[in-house]
Amino acid sequence: MHDNVRFDMLHNPNLSLTSTLERLYKLAKLMADCVVPLEYGISIENKRAVATKLCKELVEKIKYDLIIAKTDNQVDMRYMIDLSHSADLSINTLGRRIRTRLYFTSESHLHSLLNVLRFTQSDAPDCLDCPLTSDARRMLKETPELCYLTQIVIRLFEDTKKDMHDPKRFRIEIGFSPGATANPIHLSEEIRDGESTRYDTHKMNAISKDMLTCDDLEAYLEESITYGFTEESESEMAEKKEKEEKQKKKDKQKQEKREKDISPSTTPSSPEMPGGEENEQVKEREQEKEKEERRAKVVAAHERKKWLVGGIAAVSLSLGLASLFLAKQFSTSNSRRWQR
Repeated sequence: MHDNVRFDMLHNPNLSLTSTLERLYKLAKLMADCVVPLEYGISIENKRAVATKLCKELVEKIKYDLIIAKTDNQVDMRYMIDLSHSADLSINTLGRRIRTRLYFTSESHLHSLLNVLRFTQSDAPDCLDCPLTSDARRMLKETPELCYLTQIVIRLFEDTKKDMHDPKRFRIEIGFSPGATANPIHLSEEIRDGESTRYDTHKMNAISKDMLTCDDLEAYLEESITYGFTEESESEMAEKKEKEEKQKKKDKQKQEKREKDISPSTTPSSPEMPGGEENEQVKEREQEKEKEERRAKVVAAHERKKWLVGGIAAVSLSLGLASLFLAKQFSTSNSRRWQR
């Protein structure tokens, strides 16, 4: 409701609903400012858990991009210029690495990423410190809405005067802007295009600590990734264990049913013989009986085959003798006719 009303106030002046939309926007904004931040956790522990799970892949990508940006000897073709279009590019150094990253994501990932930066992964004393200042955390807490063009900017600076192994050689600065937070005004269509303040974005504020090194931010992001992976692994392991127990129970029931069907229901088991050995003997007797039946069928088929072959031979011999007799009779009658 809040997003729809805000959009209509900014872009649909032809509705002629100025007073109605303004009242509706004020009521919807009060509810949105209260409900939307709570969608990503109520307590700090909830916000921390939801954030680490929701934007774990995004945090991994940011950490990897920071490593690529500050490293010259690590080659990754995904971060090189596509030379197939070099003729259309007015760039002198085509072989250089591209270090600029633009992430276009949703409001949910923005809330989650800010919560990752705001809240440390645990309250333990050995936990890494938050990379944001106390004023920045208070400012983020008081920010009611992340509007269009909300920006989180991570800038990496290199001090070439320092040694390559010095952690202070690479410094990080994090900036934040909640976007176009100006109150939307439902203007008439004639004067709307001349009112540009409706699209003004909030200024960018630095929210990171002074002299925050790249190694510190990478370690903090790695801790967040590990925390999210650990929580996810524990839940997955519990779910997997529950499935395995259910499967074992089903297999046990099937085995019991199979044994019940195989065991004879009319013959009582001998007191000297356990039920398992009796079942084995019953199976052996059944197998022997099946073998005898198959052997008898083979013998009977063999006898039928011999009888059939003998019958065919006898019939063939009888037909041959009959043919000779008829031929002899035919030749005798012809010779007598010629004599006459």
